[in-house]
Amino acid sequence: MIDKNEYDGLLNLWKSANETKDYQKIIGTKKKLHLNSEEIVSILKEYDIIQDGMFVFEVGCGMGRNLAYIFNENNTINISGNDLDRIECFKNMPEEIKDEIDFLEIDSLSLFEGEARHVDLLIASDHFVHLPPSIIGYILDKIITLWKPSFILLREPTKLRNHSCKKFKHDYTILNEAYDCLYKSESWNKDANVCLFRRR
Repeated sequence: MIDKNEYDGLLNLWKSANETKDYQKIIGTKKKLHLNSEEIVSILKEYDIIQDGMFVFEVGCGMGRNLAYIFNENNTINISGNDLDRIECFKNMPEEIKDEIDFLEIDSLSLFEGEARHVDLLIASDHFVHLPPSIIGYILDKIITLWKPSFILLREPTKLRNHSCKKFKHDYTILNEAYDCLYKSESWNKDANVCLFRRR
């Protein structure tokens, strides 16, 4: 069951970070996060996922770093994503995707209040770590039942460091087992907690 008060508190925390701490700029310059983006592209290339004209959506895309890396591999793809503050995200967004991205200024829990989207590849990277397990379970259920993506790529940290903002550690092995009837794991790296699901 979703604790709406807890979720609203987290939303306010991250909205405040975006507005006052130049959060998007700070994370946009971190070398490790760019290495994460390179890893995502490497996995997608290894399994030949990136195809002409496909629709890619990233939950909590921020300034679109991951989407830019993927778009630079194939500029025919359609890229979309959501985050809390359009102005702050676009301040630091790579120029090559500013005119290409379908950006939704909305929290991840509210993504499913409108019409279902056509999504070939759904990405969540360093996003669910900010949300409690009940929330990500609900979001993934909605994504799978309403959007029906052909592929889901999750990349979330396995070890949490001390941080001023609350973070949650998730056991994605459970998710892997829960959705095994619909998706099979193509790639699974438990050390980095990267998993690519392909719809059966």
